[in-house]
Amino acid sequence: MKTSNDKQWLFPQQFVIGAKHADFFEFWKKYEIAPSLVITSHPELNICQFSQANRALILLGNILDPNKPGHDDFEITKELLLENSSFEEIIRSTFELCGNWVFLYREGENIFLFHDCT
Repeated sequence: MKTSNDKQWLFPQQFVIGAKHADFFEFWKKYEIAPSLVITSHPELNICQFSQANRALILLGNILDPNKPGHDDFEITKELLLENSSFEEIIRSTFELCGNWVFLYREGENIFLFHDCT
């Protein structure tokens, strides 16, 4: 039997990106990416972030590196940012990666979004 708290389980693994949080999802998590860009995400959606200087890489979902099966989402995200100096290099570095993911890349004031092939 469903209760009123079951609303928190609607729309699993989904997210909303915009200028303000989607307040109609009261149980969802809230993240600030930049002063004018925020994410509201389902409680079960994995989100991890690594930042260095004026750059950041934010992972939504799950990512796997078949060449480094022991690495988790955070380690892969961190390596992508540290081992690549541009947005284009980061994109190329994801070609062999698997999973179901979206990345947000921030460099200074610029923010880019890209995702896996599915």
